[in-house]
Amino acid sequence: MSRRPTLECRLCLNVRPLCKSHYLPKAIYKTLRSSTSPNPNPVVFGAGFGYQTSEQAQTHLLCEECEARFRNGGEDWVLANCLRPSGKFPLRDILYNATPAWEDNEIRLYSCKNVPRIAPDSITYFALSVFWRAAVHHWTIAGRPVSIELGPYREPLRTFLLGSAPFPRSTSLSVLVWARNAELMLNPHSGNADGFHYHEFTIPGMAFMLFVGGRLQTEYLSMRLAPADEQYIVIYPKAEERHLAQLKKLYQRRRDGS
Repeated sequence: MSRRPTLECRLCLNVRPLCKSHYLPKAIYKTLRSSTSPNPNPVVFGAGFGYQTSEQAQTHLLCEECEARFRNGGEDWVLANCLRPSGKFPLRDILYNATPAWEDNEIRLYSCKNVPRIAPDSITYFALSVFWRAAVHHWTIAGRPVSIELGPYREPLRTFLLGSAPFPRSTSLSVLVWARNAELMLNPHSGNADGFHYHEFTIPGMAFMLFVGGRLQTEYLSMRLAPADEQYIVIYPKAEERHLAQLKKLYQRRRDGS
């Protein structure tokens, strides 16, 4: 076994032996591996591309204590309740057995405040840990850059994850639970709109969107998980259909060599 390098942990900033940290949790790749396809490797998407690979981005990033902090803070709960390889989707089952706080023909909005079996703080912590991890190191997968830039929001995210500061200001997190069993992963990527930036990633059955900026519009604040008293989770089939159509084009372009 190779010795762990003793360096500064990027989360707690203490000089300690570092673990080999994964960009996205290792267990997600296991979830996506096919047991029947000739190529069992998962289909992974990034900004503008899609590919099939077993490669997992990893580096010496966190000390053992902070690795455990990420697992216990949210990773274990999310990975146990997202879409599983068996087809079971505990989080969606919980939502379907609950009464929406609001719904119309397109959207169902659930308040975690009224669904005690959901752990919204664990979901929030998991999502922010992934966005922070994506910004704190220059990651690549299959030769493609998959990092994001958080600018002045990176340090407030770090102190929040460390438990020494509240949820960052001018920041909003939304979570979409998929109505269909879509076994795919989209690495964190970014975009911008009028006066603010957004970052997004997807794991099996769930999409996470982080909006940052001083000019966030009301529509991005009304259905958020955090910071909010009601801690909303959304099921929005039309949005996921558009999402899947875009990813299908990306992967087809990759297969066609274009």
